[in-house]
Amino acid sequence: MFKSVVLFTMLSLLFLPASGQTGCDCSALPAATAARLLRTADSAAFFNVINPIKAGADLNCQATALRYEAEYLISRKKLPAALAALESLEKLINRSSCKEQLQLEWNLQSAGYSKATQDYEHLSQNAFKALELTELLKEEAGQFRAITYIVFLFTRQRQEEKNWDYVKRAEQLAVKLPEDEEKAIRYNWLAFEYERKFTLTQRIGL
Repeated sequence: MFKSVVLFTMLSLLFLPASGQTGCDCSALPAATAARLLRTADSAAFFNVINPIKAGADLNCQATALRYEAEYLISRKKLPAALAALESLEKLINRSSCKEQLQLEWNLQSAGYSKATQDYEHLSQNAFKALELTELLKEEAGQFRAITYIVFLFTRQRQEEKNWDYVKRAEQLAVKLPEDEEKAIRYNWLAFEYERKFTLTQRIGL
């Protein structure tokens, strides 16, 4: 149980979005600040920062606040509220000059929501769409995240023979991504998948 909780916590830190389109960042909510907020157990502190940004006039900042709100709520199993945040984010997509970036963030967060609700059909749709967009936008961090969802999906569907190409692809991405806290978390995920691969191979060999 403890191992599962630790793994979930590590994977949740992978889910910070990368920025591909120029001008799509929100200066009021930089990634480092968001990372700290996502880890806090104090929901009041989280929403004290998020709500004013969400209510502001800057469309990209509204979207940034909503995607972090959805992620925070999903990680805490507040699923009806997470769905409401996702629906609000979706409404901003066509109004934004950063349409592809917002679509990517919506697909990634929706994949997380579908994983939490065990809706594997929509998990598949959103994870593969996110992977397609990360390739288009050259979003390597987002691509890694999409792959973790796809590997999870194939594992749950007992199609683990499909995982290995994706795991190797994720490894190549991890090597290129910056040396930061998230890089260590990505390598922990890779180590877990390598251990799973080794265990399965050993079983087959017996």
